[in-house]
Amino acid sequence: DEEFIASPTRLPARVGLRTGCDAAGRLPFRDADILLDNGAYTSWGATTPFVMMQTFSSLYRVPHVKFHTTVAYTNNPYSGSFRGYGNLQATFAVEQTMDLLAARVGMDPLAFRMLNAQEPGEVTGQGMEFVTCGLRDCLTSATEMPRWTEKRAAPHTVPGRRVLRGIGMASMVHVGGGAKIYRSDGCGSILSIDDFGKVTLVTGSTDIGQGSETVLAQMVAETLGVGIDRVKVVNTDTDVKPWDVGVHASRTSYVAGNSAIMAAREARGKLLAAA
Repeated sequence: DEEFIASPTRLPARVGLRTGCDAAGRLPFRDADILLDNGAYTSWGATTPFVMMQTFSSLYRVPHVKFHTTVAYTNNPYSGSFRGYGNLQATFAVEQTMDLLAARVGMDPLAFRMLNAQEPGEVTGQGMEFVTCGLRDCLTSATEMPRWTEKRAAPHTVPGRRVLRGIGMASMVHVGGGAKIYRSDGCGSILSIDDFGKVTLVTGSTDIGQGSETVLAQMVAETLGVGIDRVKVVNTDTDVKPWDVGVHASRTSYVAGNSAIMAAREARGKLLAAA
């Protein structure tokens, strides 16, 4: 019971999605209307739609997108940031419609996706620029490995068998640890070196078991040229630790790590200037 009472859930979503498709199989528009179950309190439920909007606007080439979300308070457990952070709900809806549209225009699902896959240099309606984009290569490789054409051509029913095995495909787009998706995304670091050469890093980031204390200590030790045993990481005292936006989005090593490196470089510069 404690798991359901004390732990946040993924945001349940009811998705209404309309997607246009011309005779050639291209996508002129998407119109998404989402209802999200926020639970009884607000955690990350108010920001999850931002990531969902990225999927609707940026997964495949769609020049015109309308996105509307209602986040509703309910008497359910509060919803928080789960792995994928809204992407799963949005991607499921988008990819289901891609299969339906491909069938409507008489195209193979792979050919339909290849036709609408972005190229490097394109900018989505949400302002996401694809500096590099390997979606076409990814689709090609994925469908070559499991013999997509042969399996798609095989019979879908087997006499005498109740359980059948199907084949499908889906794509996704998501931010990585190096992406700054909102202006408040940052992490503070306070670094000090005592008279005996011991280094203390007070970081805004929190180690929840992923090993970030070790990673940050390694980065600081390498920057200062000292052993990792000389570095102590403090991240549990909220009275003294600086700001961090949160432990999510695979961001800690990149964001908190670069913050620690910048603090270590500044300290090293001061030491060398005083030497």
